[in-house]
This record gives sequence, C-alpha cells and structure tokens, in this order.
Amino acid sequence: MWRVELRENCIMCKKPVPKDKRFRTYCSKVCRTRYYNMKTVATPEARAISNAGQRERWRKKHIDGKPTVKCLICNKEYRQVGSHIAQSHKMTAREYRRLYGFDVKKGIIPDDLRELYQQQVRDNHTIDNLKAGAPFRFKKGDPRAGNYKRSDQSIMKLRQNAEKLRSNKLFE
Repeated sequence: MWRVELRENCIMCKKPVPKDKRFRTYCSKVCRTRYYNMKTVATPEARAISNAGQRERWRKKHIDGKPTVKCLICNKEYRQVGSHIAQSHKMTAREYRRLYGFDVKKGIIPDDLRELYQQQVRDNHTIDNLKAGAPFRFKKGDPRAGNYKRSDQSIMKLRQNAEKLRSNKLFE
C-alpha cells in the first residue's frame, strides 16, 4: 500500500479535507473537478495562477538559454514572433513585417531555429517537392506575379549582395 500525504485544507476552497481515503487534496468532487477544469470553471485569479505556471514550465523547456526575437509591439521575447503576432495582436505576420520594415517574405526567427527547420526540410525530403515545382513558379515580368513594395531590410540586403558581387569583380 502506498502512502500519500494528507492535506489539511482543500487546494481550491481552503476548507478542511476529510480524513477518508477518497479525497486527499480536495474537500469534495466538486472542488476536484473545478481544479481540473480550472480554465473554464475557476475564477480569473485562479486561471491566471494556472496559466502562469504553465507558461513558466514551457519557457524553461523551450526558451531558456536559446536565442529569441523581441516582439516590437509588447516587447516580450519569443522563439517565433509570427505565431505570437497572429494569436495575441490579431494581425498577420506579413502585416507586422510590413509595418516594422522587415523583409515581407522572410520569417522572423533566430538563426539556430532557421537552420533547424532547413535541416528538417532536407531530412524529410520536402526540398525535392520544392525542386519539382520550379517550372510552375512565376517568372520575372509575369503579370500574375504580385508586385509588392520591398522592405527596408530587403533593400539593404540587396545592396549588400550587390557590393559583394562588385568586390568579387564579377561585373567587370
């Protein structure tokens, strides 16, 4: 027979816990159900406590010690800002990138995560699908291709690449 510490007070309502074996941490089934369904039943204060604990455990597992990217709206750090923008700020990641001058077609994630995703594409052979679709991509001057204003970040990268090509004397 295993031993379980008996609590004196219920986790949810702080009432005394009966000494029988059925309820060890809750005074009743109602309190146990409320605790298990805390997100839908409990008070906002209890929900905040539960969510804060979950966020802290998630942060320790996924973020601590790894490079992050700061959201320019709320100044919080994330591994993938695009999904945070869509969920929390109710705007698309593309709108966010356009608003803050980032490259519209490139996700905002740390370099180590980008390399991990690239490696996954190679390992899963998804890159073969991308290569197979090359004949069907838009060509330069195609009227169906969308025209978009280049971001400041894109213009800066294009200039840097042009400078590299000039320094390599490929255009002489």
